[in-house]
Parts: sequence; structure tokens; C-alpha cells
Amino acid sequence: ATSRHAGVLRDAQGLTELAGVLAAAPRLGPGRRLDLPAVEATALHTVATVLAAAALARTESRGCHRRSDAPRPRPDWQVRLVPSLDAAGGLRTRTEPVRELARVVA
Repeated sequence: ATSRHAGVLRDAQGLTELAGVLAAAPRLGPGRRLDLPAVEATALHTVATVLAAAALARTESRGCHRRSDAPRPRPDWQVRLVPSLDAAGGLRTRTEPVRELARVVA
């Protein structure tokens, strides 16, 4: 589902569908053995969830990723998306200015 809805070409409808699929996915419950496949599945689920949320939040095309419902870059989206978990464990994204390379290196 992630490749189909959050690949290079994406749109709000597919990203919303992906977010729903990911939210409904079973979680690692009590009594489940924490083995390598469980850790890998949890990591993949986490990455896909953050990717879907960030791609849904950014309503423009930027770089090689294209939103078919928003085909052009927008200057107001020259920001960094920062994902985080809220107190209830919900994923949130906020924006912050993109720092100039010279300031980052210095």
C-alpha cells in the first residue's frame, strides 16, 4: 500500500487511504515475542506512518515527488516538516524554516 499510495506520484485521496490502512494495522500486543520480524515490521510501519503524514501535510510537488492534485512547487512550502508524537501517541507534523547551508555548516 505504501508504494502504491506514497510513491513518486501521489495524491491526497491515496495518502488518506494509506493513513487509514496504517492506523488499522494490528499492533504488537502483550505476550507477543519481540523477535527480529516483529522489530522489522514495527520499524517499517513507523516509517510508513511518518511518510504518509508528511506527504499528506505537504500539499505541493517538490523535488522528484509529485502530487497529482498539486502539481507545482509553492514558495510557502520551502520549509522542513518535523514529525512528532503528541501525549496520546498521535502523529503530528509542524513546520520550521529551512536553515541556510552556511549557518548549518558553521
